[in-house]
Amino acid sequence: RERLGAAAGVQRHGTELRAALEGWGLAPAVQPDPAALEAANLALLGELLLRAALERSESRGSHSRSDCPAQWQTPLHTVQWWDGREARQAQVPVGTHMLESTP
Repeated sequence: RERLGAAAGVQRHGTELRAALEGWGLAPAVQPDPAALEAANLALLGELLLRAALERSESRGSHSRSDCPAQWQTPLHTVQWWDGREARQAQVPVGTHMLESTP
């Protein structure tokens, strides 16, 4: 949680985001233990958040990239999903239906 907060807080930098992703790894929950399932879900959420923050190479709203300070011009959403093997993501124009944006 500390590594995620330090890298993907309000002020972000691509180098720190990439470093946080290195060795992130998901710890799959292999038993039906609620605490293990929650930990696995939080690890996946953290990875998706870091990947989205790294992909967004502009400052938007209160989140800014110190290495890419320009403001966004075209409103895009970063859509993320789990394809059963890995985290996937794409940037799609605002207003695009989720099912239209995932291959």
